Amino acid sequence: AKEHAAGTLAQLAADAGQRTQMVEAGAILLLVKLLKAGGASELAGHAAATLGGLALDAEWEQSLVESGAVACLARLLTIGHGSVRQSAAEALANLARHGAETRLEIARVGSIHPVVMILTTGNTTERVCAARALRNLAFEEQCRFAIVQAGGITPLVSCVASEGDEAQEPATGAVRNLTMGVHCEDTLRVAVVEAGGIPALVGALTSADGAVREQAVAALRNLAFDPTSKAAIAASGIDELVRLLSDNNAVTKANAAGTLSNLTCSSLPACVVADA
Repeated sequence: AKEHAAGTLAQLAADAGQRTQMVEAGAILLLVKLLKAGGASELAGHAAATLGGLALDAEWEQSLVESGAVACLARLLTIGHGSVRQSAAEALANLARHGAETRLEIARVGSIHPVVMILTTGNTTERVCAARALRNLAFEEQCRFAIVQAGGITPLVSCVASEGDEAQEPATGAVRNLTMGVHCEDTLRVAVVEAGGIPALVGALTSADGAVREQAVAALRNLAFDPTSKAAIAASGIDELVRLLSDNNAVTKANAAGTLSNLTCSSLPACVVADA
């Protein structure tokens, strides 16, 4: 009966109005209690899926964190399997969409390494959830270094290079976030470059998926702040960057122009872009 009820709640959590009713009825603490007692059972998977639905709404973020849900979900990443592990990863990805403190809490309880392992070894759906989680966590500098230390760069870059892989778009977004900001630590950008990030991102500029192109050109714009990356981007990416100046997506066009601008600064002569 518990499994049936939890499964029904997981389905209902897809609806925003139902989520409000669940929270008002005290569902969060009951679901966390099920996680603590349920091991890696199907019941725990349903509970994690329901919490993942609730985590879509920023208004329940604090209640979820204070309930102890984050640690319970992190535990499921390591003891769960199949759909149970997937539901936990998806719930954490949803939670990581919100505040900085929540992202840091997700990292603090040890979630990043198992998420990287799921990205490396999971099935397609699991890997999509893992890539989404890393993308959202990478908004925080502290989490970025944890992702690098957990070995997350290589599997992310591998996803970026895999056209047609459902994890390509969130993985490309993760690389964009890892390299974000003019003052991004050099070690983060170097890690992406050493993992083959530049050819993977340049290849993604030709993706049929506009969202992938948008994320890839933003990541290249970030990398183009690094003098050691400019030549590699210019050597293989100029033609595609120029082509993206005509992309239908305004953000993609702006980032293509920004990347070309960054390439002309400092050590790389402006004529490299002009000659394209």
